[in-house]
Amino acid sequence: MKLEVLAQKYLVPSAENAVTDLLSDYFQGREVAASTKEVIAATTTPWGTSQDQYNLAPGLIWYNTPGHGGLYVSKALADKELSANAREMAIKYKGAYWYEEDCQYAIPLYEKPEWAKLLQQKAGGGERTKEELKQSIERWHPDYFQKQAAEIIDFKHLQRDDLIYLDRDQSPYSFLMMQGDKALISRGGTNYKLSKVSYFNRVKKVEREGKEMTRA
Repeated sequence: MKLEVLAQKYLVPSAENAVTDLLSDYFQGREVAASTKEVIAATTTPWGTSQDQYNLAPGLIWYNTPGHGGLYVSKALADKELSANAREMAIKYKGAYWYEEDCQYAIPLYEKPEWAKLLQQKAGGGERTKEELKQSIERWHPDYFQKQAAEIIDFKHLQRDDLIYLDRDQSPYSFLMMQGDKALISRGGTNYKLSKVSYFNRVKKVEREGKEMTRA
């Protein structure tokens, strides 16, 4: 862009001032883009000293290091928001839970999709869908889903009126009957069909007459 055009754009008396203003605008934009990033000296992570961090929410931080990076979840936040299985599969370091950036981080983001949106908004990169996160876990950490349902009553042993808790829902579904290879469940007057795969991927617990049912 010619200096005369810059001068006209910024309505300043000289081309030299126009270039100065243009550069000022550029660096102000860089400051806005980096507003969620903090350069922290001597902050140690499981992967070495951090270069910078993105504060996603209280107790939730994304760290970058020269060689790697990942998600930090404070113990208080993890105990409140993540399943016991997710906490078990984390790296325990400095009294918190850490999930490395290649594969592990999919676990907490799968359980808390809103964290994936925060990561995309504040640290950049593409937002991953829950299905994409699930596929990553199934590939790299298949034991996450296996452990999740390891002690819960088997699909074929469900009885009418068993209460099935899926995902992080607080309200259970009521088991009605088997329909072929699927379980017919109901909540709020609406019936749904639940496959065996979905059951073992999503079930958190099953209650029968007020008692939590586990495998025999």
